[in-house]
Amino acid sequence: MDVCVLFDADAGRIHQALELARAIPGDEPTAAVVNLNGSVDELRAHVKGAAIVLDCSPGRFGPKVAEAALSVGAAYASLTEHVHETAEVIKLTEQHQGTSVIQTGLAPGYIDVLGMVALQRFRAAHGVQKVRRLALRVGAVTQHDIPGPHYGWTWSPIGVAVEYLEPSVVVRGHQVTTAGALSDRETLSICGELWEADLTSGGAADLPDVLHEDIETLDYKTVRYPGHYAWVDSLLVGLAEGPGRADRLQAAMEAVVPVVEDDRIVLAAIVEGDDAEGKPQRLSIEKIILPSVIAGHRLRAIQTTTAAPLVQCALDVLGGRIKGLVSQSMLGEEFLRGAVIQGIYGEP
Repeated sequence: MDVCVLFDADAGRIHQALELARAIPGDEPTAAVVNLNGSVDELRAHVKGAAIVLDCSPGRFGPKVAEAALSVGAAYASLTEHVHETAEVIKLTEQHQGTSVIQTGLAPGYIDVLGMVALQRFRAAHGVQKVRRLALRVGAVTQHDIPGPHYGWTWSPIGVAVEYLEPSVVVRGHQVTTAGALSDRETLSICGELWEADLTSGGAADLPDVLHEDIETLDYKTVRYPGHYAWVDSLLVGLAEGPGRADRLQAAMEAVVPVVEDDRIVLAAIVEGDDAEGKPQRLSIEKIILPSVIAGHRLRAIQTTTAAPLVQCALDVLGGRIKGLVSQSMLGEEFLRGAVIQGIYGEP
């Protein structure tokens, strides 16, 4: 195994990551504390000589980390759902003629690849190209509902606040457009349980641009326990507009929402349309994923489902199977059958 170097702005988190990494057979990993608010040159000095840089930092740092990685000839892969920062990474990748895998993770990431695979299966089964609807649904939720907010923190509070405020890229009437976050609520069943879902930002990745000519309606929504979004609405009513609103929403939520270790991931990729004879058809791939034990450490479901696609991408880049600018629409069923992906998500 090649040498692995872990970077973080938080020395405590590095210690936790090293503890897990050292439990896995292989070369001894090393670590360093990095100031992400520093210059690109400072970051470049840390990643010089790397084959690939896996960026798990807050999305606003994506372009800086990508610039540092690509400028020293390293490949780059990121998790962020931030739309504007992803666009900057795309430009940087093209400028450096490098390799970047963008928006890999759970959502965006796995759900978009699963959506493409569901669409391909629907087309093959029914002999059609165009469909009415592709719905991508994902929720990182607690294993049991929590009265009041109907939610518990299982991942980044600021990430939740941002996706609840930023517009969502959707397809409506074969046109790529944007819709306001939390503006199209629905109730749905996934794996036999009743949930609510609403539009949030970033989760659709590049699918709207790639598929809009063949799909009338396409969107990504975040899944929650029923009642959660009404609670969020009550917070937004009294929240001042303008800069820092995401920080204010985060603070308002953190005052009430508890941190929870026992989580689960709920997801679905749903395709609806008519078959070659004009009869309505529906295909739905649904999963619920629980925490895992890896190298003797219990990891939350949000941790493993986010990390697995990133790790699979890294293996595929290092193995020469993917290169250049790689978006989620390009990965396909072979990616979903990768050993790391199947170890967490099971069969596609």
